[in-house]
Amino acid sequence: MSTVELQQFITILVEGYGARMKSINIVTESKAVELIINTVKQFISEKVGNRMSVQRTLEDLQKVIPKHILPVEYGGTEKSVEVLQDEMVEELSKEEYVDYVKMMFSARTEEGKRNIGKFNEEYLGMPGSFRALSVD
Repeated sequence: MSTVELQQFITILVEGYGARMKSINIVTESKAVELIINTVKQFISEKVGNRMSVQRTLEDLQKVIPKHILPVEYGGTEKSVEVLQDEMVEELSKEEYVDYVKMMFSARTEEGKRNIGKFNEEYLGMPGSFRALSVD
């Protein structure tokens, strides 16, 4: 997975589904990546920074994430990443889900019914709102 795909995935997951990240685990032997992650942690909130970690080996990852959750490629007992991806694509491609997404996308306010700029005695005959009020 490329960094662009990862960023898009996280955006969809967080904004589209309202998911919350429990942790972000990066598996790499590169000390440069660990240095970058530690640098990034300084610029983000402590809460999010504490959720990010770098593991050097798959064994280290298995200490953090149970084997029954990890895909086979990462030494776990779950289905392979490819099978999981195919299942997700199949689920998200179902007609009922596509219809739901279309319905949610079309949900909007009816701006024609908004009461804008009309004279209203209830509000002292002044439309809009005040950002600052100066009294002489």
